[in-house]
Amino acid sequence: MSLKIKDGDEIQGIPYSIRSNGRKGRIIRFTVSSSSGTGTQGPTGPQGATGPTGNNGSTGPTGPQGATGPTGLQGATGNQGTQGTQGSIGIQGPTGAQGATGPQGEAGVAGPQGTQGTQGSIGIQGTTGATGPTGAQGTQGTQGSQGAQGPTGAQGATGPTGAQGEQGLQGVAGPTGPQGLQGTQGTQGSIGLQGPTGAQGPTGADGAPGVQGTQGTQGSIGIQGPTGPTGAQGATGPTGTVGEVYTLAGDQATAANTTPVTLTGLVFSYAANSKYRIWFMGRVQPTAATTGCGFQFDLSSAVTSIDVQFFHQLASTGTLSGGHSIADDASVGVSSGMPGTSTYPVTGFGILITTGNTGTAQLRFRSETTAVTTCKAGFTMVIEKIA
Repeated sequence: MSLKIKDGDEIQGIPYSIRSNGRKGRIIRFTVSSSSGTGTQGPTGPQGATGPTGNNGSTGPTGPQGATGPTGLQGATGNQGTQGTQGSIGIQGPTGAQGATGPQGEAGVAGPQGTQGTQGSIGIQGTTGATGPTGAQGTQGTQGSQGAQGPTGAQGATGPTGAQGEQGLQGVAGPTGPQGLQGTQGTQGSIGLQGPTGAQGPTGADGAPGVQGTQGTQGSIGIQGPTGPTGAQGATGPTGTVGEVYTLAGDQATAANTTPVTLTGLVFSYAANSKYRIWFMGRVQPTAATTGCGFQFDLSSAVTSIDVQFFHQLASTGTLSGGHSIADDASVGVSSGMPGTSTYPVTGFGILITTGNTGTAQLRFRSETTAVTTCKAGFTMVIEKIA
C-alpha cells in the first residue's frame, strides 16, 4: 500500500509541497505551507538529524485550532527511519473551532541537504474510522442598514448679466432705387372695433306733436309667469274666546200659569264692564197646540243692557213664532203656539253688556197661557265673553 501525493495537493484543507533531490522515484521530504498566512517566508534553517520513528498512536480528538506561532528555523533532515506498522485509524473527533491566524514568520536559512534515509516498509492499513458529525453552520450575520441619501446640493447663484455693447455708427444711405410696380389690391380689412360712445349732446327743442296714430290691436295674453316663492308664514292670530257650556239635566215644567220657572244649571257669572254673547238651543213640549212659551234672564245686578230673542215652529210648514226680552226677568213677547203637543226645537240668542257691577244671569222659562209647558232635558246654553 503506497501513499501518492502530488505537488499542490491538500490534506484536511492544508496545501502541501514536495521537494525532490533529483533522484527518480525517491521522495526526500515534504513541508506544509498555508496559503492563509500573511507574513514573508523566513530563511530555511539547517537540516536536523532524523529522530527514531515512534509507534503510531491512536488518533485523539481534534483540539481547537491554536493561534499560529512564528515559523521556527528549519531543522536538519534526519535519516529515513524504517516504516512503522500502520496503526488503525481512530474515530475522527469533532472539528475544533478555527483559531485566529497568527502572523507569518520570516523564512529561516536553508540548511544543508541531509542524506536520504532508508525507506521503511509500508505498514498495514488500518480500518477506516467512522466519519464524525458535521459541525453546525454558523448563523448569518445581519445585513447592515442602507445609508441615508445625502441632501441635494443648493443651486449655484446666477451670474451677473454682461454689459450691453455700444450702439454702432449710422451707415451711409444708399441710392434711391427705381419705383416698383403697383401691387394688387389688398383684401378688405375686417371691420374695426366700435369706438367709445360719444358725449351726450344737448337736448334738442321739442318737435311739434305728431298725428295721433291708430290704436294697435290688442296683444295676446302673455304666458303665465312661474309661481312665486311661498311667502313667509304670518304671525299667529290672537287666541279666540272659548265658550262656556251649560246643560239642563232633567225636564223642567211650568205650572198652569204664566209665572217663569228657573232652568236648573243654566246660570253664569258675569264680570264688570264686559260683553257676553249668548246662544241656547233645545226642545220644548206644550200640553196644547195653542200654547206658546217664553225665555228671559234673571239678573242679580244692574246692567247696561240685556237683549234676547228666540223662535220655533208655529206650523210644520214654514211658519215661525217667537218672542224676546230686553229687561231683567221680563218678557216683552212670547210665542203664540206650536204645531202640536209633541216636542219641538227652539233656538235663542242674545247679548249682555255689563256696567261696573259683577253678578249672575239665570235663564228662566215660562208658558204663554195657563197651560203647562215643559223645557226638555238636554237643553243647552253657551256663553262667550267677547269683550
